[in-house]
Amino acid sequence: MIVVEGLSVSFGAVQALRDVSFEAQTGKITAVLGSNGAGKTTLLRTISGLKEPASGSVMLNERSLLHVKPENIARLGVCPRAVGSSASSRSRRTCASAP
Repeated sequence: MIVVEGLSVSFGAVQALRDVSFEAQTGKITAVLGSNGAGKTTLLRTISGLKEPASGSVMLNERSLLHVKPENIARLGVCPRAVGSSASSRSRRTCASAP
């Protein structure tokens, strides 16, 4: 299960995410919906370790993903499709080989 609590991310003066919280249960489909510019990609990049949050937490099965390298997060099976070309080549290779 992925648990996101109080996640906030800014790009300079622009706040992309403010106090986002949700749970994505193992074995269930979870969708992130929103209009253009709503922060969907920023959320996935932050969960994947590609963007550092200003505050909040990201947990996978009770283990914090904050400060974990993106390729190590990918090895744990967290491979959002939206991170695509912005991910490191090592993370892309790991996601491509993930079950």
